[in-house]
Amino acid sequence: MSARFRARGLCTCVIIAMTLAAGASLASPEVVAPSAPTQMQSAEQSMRDGKFQEAAAAFERIVEADPTNGVAQVRLGRALLLAGEVDRALEVQKQAAANESVRSRALFNIACCFAAKKDSDRAFTALEEARVAGFTRIDIIRADPFLTALGEKARMDAIAAAIEKSFDKPEYHQLDFWVGTWDVYNRQGQRVGSNIIEKVERGFVISERWTNTIGRTGRSINFYNPVSAKMKQVWVDDTGTVLEMEGVFERGALRFAGDATGLASPSSSHRTILTPLAGGHVRQFIQSGSGATLTTTFDAIYVPSGEKLSKGDLAEFETPGDADR
Repeated sequence: MSARFRARGLCTCVIIAMTLAAGASLASPEVVAPSAPTQMQSAEQSMRDGKFQEAAAAFERIVEADPTNGVAQVRLGRALLLAGEVDRALEVQKQAAANESVRSRALFNIACCFAAKKDSDRAFTALEEARVAGFTRIDIIRADPFLTALGEKARMDAIAAAIEKSFDKPEYHQLDFWVGTWDVYNRQGQRVGSNIIEKVERGFVISERWTNTIGRTGRSINFYNPVSAKMKQVWVDDTGTVLEMEGVFERGALRFAGDATGLASPSSSHRTILTPLAGGHVRQFIQSGSGATLTTTFDAIYVPSGEKLSKGDLAEFETPGDADR
């Protein structure tokens, strides 16, 4: 056979092989299983649509594929409860409660299962265990149809009060002295601006809204970070400057330190000291600069809005401890 015919034969074989491969691909397309996030989204949509049996089946498939998925397990139990399979739901939630990452949620749902069985004592025992484990959603507790159907308002109120009390720790109140509506004055007794300091988010956040006398503005949020065991302040003003600081209350004042960055300025170091004063006033002392070189950029007294500034107020600028700043 000539080289020409051998080449033609080789090409024909290649074409046939490619055709067969393409046909096989068309006849048997590869099936790609949905990802876990996609499965969760689909299952949650079934829950929202009230298709609880369908949702339970979807969550069960996720748990079978990944028994460590505590969220899916809790949601499986909830779907079963809503579908009327209370005993099975209870068993699933008991298994989920062994997973520390979802323990409080599983215990809450165990309470709901007992409530569905009209067993008030076990329901509130489980609810208290959920609270101790970290379940703090009072709104969800009060809105749950199984729990509210028990009609146990006094016991519900006791759980809610216990949750509220668990939030009331001294470290979350370190900056409460700053809360108020203030007129702010410099050392010369001149009003330099106003500041509105409010507690929001159930007291976990202190919000600041600053306006100076020429209309420049800025805002900050302040909160206690339980991980760092420090107060945190994040400030942003109308020039785009962002200041992030951390601080602790010591030597009679809340002392922040951190760095600022701006749209048109290099990063800089900052210190802010907020000191509660006699008579319900507050002093704010700010230094900023580069590296170890800091200069005073703000030193002011906060007086409740509408209250007249007195010579005694100005004397508060000379409080002991300035050299220690």
